Amino acid sequence: MSAVYRHGQKWGYIPRGEEHNPMKLVSAPCKSDFEAVELSGPEAAAVIHHISDPLVKVLVILVAVTGMRISEALALTWDAIDRMKGKIRIRRKWNGKGYGPPKSRMSRKPVEMSKGLATVLEVWRQETMFAKGDDLLFPSYRKGQTASARQHDRGGLYSSCCDHCRGLGETRRKVLLRW
Repeated sequence: MSAVYRHGQKWGYIPRGEEHNPMKLVSAPCKSDFEAVELSGPEAAAVIHHISDPLVKVLVILVAVTGMRISEALALTWDAIDRMKGKIRIRRKWNGKGYGPPKSRMSRKPVEMSKGLATVLEVWRQETMFAKGDDLLFPSYRKGQTASARQHDRGGLYSSCCDHCRGLGETRRKVLLRW
């Protein structure tokens, strides 16, 4: 918000000077009580095994293996996958309302893709009906929408992943905080 006020001051919409920026006195908490829950290989395999929806299963594998943000994974198209170089190029993110640039400059760096992940993605590409270069890897299957003109239902993805993680004793709140 402080940047919004500075922008308004720059263009003369708000009087100049820090005394006219009410956000200067606002502080946001920097600390979180979030604690990551580590899963062993067998625990992770058990979670993945119990996911019945193939889209969610591949999405969980991709995010778990690469550490990619969910917003970046949801915006991936098939032409961002470079199987020959073993890289995934992150060009944008999905914020729930539309596409935007990745969160940071570091996010724009290509993500390494193992041969195992490449195989999982190739199998998913053969299974999905949205497999053209500009199609999304994880399209919404809402009636009447194409793979490139749809909106993700992140709430549905949250619910699906939460249901599977509850088997490990996780609460829905804990899973959503990690998501």
